[in-house]
Amino acid sequence: MPAYHVGVLVRDIAAARRRFSAALGITFGPVEPRVLNFTSGENDEVALCYSVEGPPYLELIEASGGGLFGLQHPEGVHHIGAWVTDGSSHCAALGAHGVAVDRQLQSVDGPYGHSENFVWFNAPADLHGVRFEFVDDSVRAALEERFGSATDDL
Repeated sequence: MPAYHVGVLVRDIAAARRRFSAALGITFGPVEPRVLNFTSGENDEVALCYSVEGPPYLELIEASGGGLFGLQHPEGVHHIGAWVTDGSSHCAALGAHGVAVDRQLQSVDGPYGHSENFVWFNAPADLHGVRFEFVDDSVRAALEERFGSATDDL
């Protein structure tokens, strides 16, 4: 289960990009809007960007609304993103160990169009307060290509 990014929730994505860039020398790709459609019927509209350097990549997500990336969550590390082979089997295996699904994506709409993939977030309480975003590696090549083509537009 290789980790490939760390998702960080921030209140102001422009300010966070400047701060992380100035303090740590990290270069970020453009901020991109996304609509995350969950199997529960909920939808989260988010703005996010990834670092050019990585893996692991730093993903900045601007908090908004009241969902998974909502303003009720504090700023800071939100999740660890990890590749998994056969996402549905992985989800079932972790479920057998008492790790529940908190949210499961049905689809994502954004600058690259509409995509469907097996992505899920565990309930943090089931893993000592740590939330993982488990991403089926069937989209790995496409995502890694996007990370490598990012440009800094600060």
